[in-house]
Amino acid sequence: MSCTFTRSKEKDVSTKRLVQLPNGEFVVANELGQRVYKTFMVVSASFRCDKGCPCCTAQITTWPKGEDCWERMDDCLARCEQAGITFEYVTMSGNGEPSMYPADVLRGLKETFDRYDHLFEYRRFQTGGNILWEPEVWNIFGPTYVFETTRMSLDDAEDMEILRYRRNYTESPLFPRSRVVFNHTLLRRNEHRLLADIEGYVRRFGNVLAAVNLKILNPNTFDPNVLSSRQSQWILKHGLGKNDGQRIVELMDAHFPRVNDYNPFYDRYEWMHPSGIKITLYARLASYGLPNIVFYQGKLVDYGLKPQRLELPEGTDILALWRAAGEQSHVRA
Repeated sequence: MSCTFTRSKEKDVSTKRLVQLPNGEFVVANELGQRVYKTFMVVSASFRCDKGCPCCTAQITTWPKGEDCWERMDDCLARCEQAGITFEYVTMSGNGEPSMYPADVLRGLKETFDRYDHLFEYRRFQTGGNILWEPEVWNIFGPTYVFETTRMSLDDAEDMEILRYRRNYTESPLFPRSRVVFNHTLLRRNEHRLLADIEGYVRRFGNVLAAVNLKILNPNTFDPNVLSSRQSQWILKHGLGKNDGQRIVELMDAHFPRVNDYNPFYDRYEWMHPSGIKITLYARLASYGLPNIVFYQGKLVDYGLKPQRLELPEGTDILALWRAAGEQSHVRA
């Protein structure tokens, strides 16, 4: 099975194909024989945040607290490089709001990522908007990172009410100088206006907008059988679930051209808005976090905190699999 898509960037052009390993698992590979994961995600072992999101993933996920062991970051990235793994992007993530970490820690992490710049197509910083009110931190990341933030509503007042924050980050003087990805949360209350909301994001934020993600909330990223928290219950009551995803796909297909067909490794659909803005739906059909490698407490793990197996099955020739995949399932550029 193969699926080919080409992505252009300033540094080079990489042709990626979906290939199937001898053990049946899917990965994405490029013409250099490297595996291309979606993101290298950096998560702190402590929680800091200035918002009160009713669906807070960090509050649902009961990962053990402890030392961050940031000094191991370099070694972990070196392991990925030695294993022939690259990433679409690095993500500076939680728990909570990463812009509330000490500035010297953030500066050190940024310098480490700079040393491994060749592993990333681009870089993201997840934020609730706080970084746009923190010039010292913004100056560390702002010129080269895309800021990714979740919204419940295009309307500022409604979004601030639901997510419980006081300062409207879109009014920050740093906002127009930034590049932003909006995670538009799919809720029962906003599904009927999805197309209008997409047009609203493009019209209102077109000068800063890098992409729009359509977000199906996950009731528990760590254990899908534990749903008793108030955050999980809020998601079950208000959010669209993965079983609603096909309805969203059909709606989007009727209005926007597909960029990439469904990919079982990245677990996403992608469309292109006439403005050139990409719209992505993460379908939640595959194991959560399958294409991500997480740095947590100095280790490379998955979302279940299980150690990542970076080595390929013995005798696997990724480049040969990439060549064999061919062009028979070419995806529109």
